[in-house]
Amino acid sequence: MSLELLVDPLFRVPFATGLALAIVLPLVGCYIRLREEWLAALALAQTAAFGAVAGSFIGAPLVPGALSAAALASLVKGWLQRPGNDSYALLLLLGWSGTLLAAANVARGEDLGH
Repeated sequence: MSLELLVDPLFRVPFATGLALAIVLPLVGCYIRLREEWLAALALAQTAAFGAVAGSFIGAPLVPGALSAAALASLVKGWLQRPGNDSYALLLLLGWSGTLLAAANVARGEDLGH
């Protein structure tokens, strides 16, 4: 095996990205687990999905809709200042049900629902 392969840009960028994520993500996981907010990732993902489907419903691009919905959910959670998973559980249920309701009323709802 040649050492030139280790400095190849095709290998270097994914390796650096994976190494950075392998260092940072366990620390973030421990932090949110200790704060009893481990449900945050699921809740924000479902809220972002609702934002994407709602953006499609009004004819807006999907990514800005998803980002704005997740940011709004994060701001509301921060504004409530309640520690724990109860707010995230509510966001999870609202995001999931909103996604299903919006997808049921969009022309391409079946594709968006999947």
